[in-house]
Amino acid sequence: MALDELERRVRREFDTFAYPEREWVIGRHSPIGQVHDVVIVGGGMAGIATAIGLRRERITNVLVVDRNPAGREGPWMTFARMLTLRTVKNLTGPDADIDSLTFRAWHEAQFGAEAYERIHLIDKGQWMDYLVWLRRIAQVPVENEVVVEDIAPAAGLLRLTVTRHGEPGTLLARRCVLANGYEGQGAPRIPDFADRLPRRYWAHTSDPIDFAALKAKRVGVLGAGASAFDNSAVALEAGASEVVQCVRRAALPTVNWMRYAEFAGYFRGFPELDDARRIRFTRRIFELPTPPPQDTLARVLRHANYALRLGAAWNDARVEDERVRVDTARGVESFDFLIFGTGYEIDLALRPELQTVLPTLTMMRDRVHLGGDPASAGIGRQPFLGPGFECVPRPGAAPEVAHLYVLGPAALVSHGPICVGVNGMAFAIPRIVHALSRSFFAEDADRYHAQFMAFAEPELILAPAFGKPCGAGPADA
Repeated sequence: MALDELERRVRREFDTFAYPEREWVIGRHSPIGQVHDVVIVGGGMAGIATAIGLRRERITNVLVVDRNPAGREGPWMTFARMLTLRTVKNLTGPDADIDSLTFRAWHEAQFGAEAYERIHLIDKGQWMDYLVWLRRIAQVPVENEVVVEDIAPAAGLLRLTVTRHGEPGTLLARRCVLANGYEGQGAPRIPDFADRLPRRYWAHTSDPIDFAALKAKRVGVLGAGASAFDNSAVALEAGASEVVQCVRRAALPTVNWMRYAEFAGYFRGFPELDDARRIRFTRRIFELPTPPPQDTLARVLRHANYALRLGAAWNDARVEDERVRVDTARGVESFDFLIFGTGYEIDLALRPELQTVLPTLTMMRDRVHLGGDPASAGIGRQPFLGPGFECVPRPGAAPEVAHLYVLGPAALVSHGPICVGVNGMAFAIPRIVHALSRSFFAEDADRYHAQFMAFAEPELILAPAFGKPCGAGPADA
C-alpha cells in the first residue's frame, strides 16, 4: 500500500470512529489572551499521542509546545545514540487504537509487508520519521522553539510564561500536561568532581557531543546503562583510539525488570493500588538496574580497542598535562575526554520552570513515612498524582494546581511503568485523555445541566392538524 493510500485510509478511519462528533468543551475567555483548553509541554511521542487522544474525545482547543526545532522533538535525533528502539516492533500507543496510525501500517505502506517482517527492532531514524508523519496526518497542533520558563496559577487558569522563538510571551491554559520526558522532569546526574574540570574535557550523554573530535583520542565512559554503552559505541565508530568504560558494579546486571511488568494487569492495576503497595513495587524497580540490550553490548564488543572495567567506580578526577587523570577503584586512568553515562535525577525541584508551583504540590514524602535510604529519598521526591496523572494540591494551595498533569518518569511511583518509554503508552494515554475529558465535564457540570434543561431540538415532526406524525394514515389514527 502506498503512503498516500494509507493516508486516505487514516482519514476514513477518523470518520468511521468519529462518534460522538460534537465538540463539547465550554471554552474560557480572558482579557489578557487566548485560553487553550489544554497545553501539552513536549512534542515527542507522548505529547503527540495525548493530542491525538484528545482529538478523538472532541477536545480540540489544544496546543503542543516543544523547545526544539521541528523534526527534533524528543531524544531520537539528538542524544539517543542507539541504532534501534530497545523495545519490540509491535508495540502500540501513539496510534490511538487506529490501525492505520500504527508504525506497522506506516512501515508496510512504504517498504512492504516482507520488509516489516524482516526487521527485529525499529530503526530510531524511522521511528522519528513515523512520529513526524503521525503529527502531520493527525493534524496535531505543535508550536516549536517554545521554552516554558514558569507555570503558575492565575484566576482559574494556569499561566505559562514562555520564550517563543526568542521573544517573551504568555500562554493561558485550563489544563497543562507535562509530557517532556526525562530531560523535562529532572536533570542529568553528574558526579560532583565534574565541577572541578574544565567543561571541554567532559560531557553527559544527554549533551551534544562532537564525536568526530574524539578521533584518535582515549575516551573514558562512566556507567552501566544502555546510554553509556551507546556512547562508547559511537566514540569507537568515530575513530577513538581506545574507549574504556568503567562500571562501579562487580558484574553487569542481567535481569530486565520491565520484561516482568509487561502485562495488562500490571499496567492497568498499578495506579489503583494503595500507596504502600505502589512503593513496594517501586523499591524493587529501584533495586533492579536495567541491563543493556544484547545488541547494544555486541555493538561495543566487536571493537578490539574497547575495554570494560568492572568494579571501577570513579572517585575523583583532575586535569594534568592536558589530560584527565581519573582516580578509580582499580587505579588511576588517563583520558583525553570523559563521557558520563550516569542517567538522570528525576526530581521536579530541579526544573526552573516549576519553582513557582512546586511548593504547592503534594509529594510522596507528604503521604507516607519513608526511611533515610537512597531509594526512600528518590521515592519521596516524586509528586503524588491522582488517578489521571493530575497533581494534588497541598492544603490551602490554589485549586488550579490540580490542573497540572505529569505524564513521564516523575509519575513512576504513582502510576508505574506505563509512564516511561513506549512500553506502557497504550495504557497511559487513554488514562490521561479520559481523565482530562472527565475533568472538563465535571468542572462545568452545572452549565451542561442548564444546556440539557434548555434542550428542545425536535426529533419527531407532528402533522399540525392532528397532532400526529406526518404521513400517518387513517388506520394509524
